[in-house]
Amino acid sequence: MFAKFVTWLKSLFYKKELQACLIGLQNAGKTTLTNALCNDPDRDNTIPTIGFNVREVTKGKVNLHLWDLGGQNKFRNLWERYCNDAQCIVYSYGRWNCFFLFTM
Repeated sequence: MFAKFVTWLKSLFYKKELQACLIGLQNAGKTTLTNALCNDPDRDNTIPTIGFNVREVTKGKVNLHLWDLGGQNKFRNLWERYCNDAQCIVYSYGRWNCFFLFTM
């Protein structure tokens, strides 16, 4: 009972930290989604992600760390490392990826 009270009391004064990983094949729109969530005015001019990008967004009492992970073959083995500590994993899937999956 006391633990619930302390948790409630903390929620009134402290921000919540969340980690989210955006993964998907290349050209699936992960960086565009990240820029849209961050209200980036330059969201239409994106280049391919080399490795990863980290962005931080604060909405109310929630501080969200977005990990935009590269979708090229050489970066996919790193996804597991970044996704282990994430509370949310978003898999971005573009329409053209159907063709790409069958040609791999």
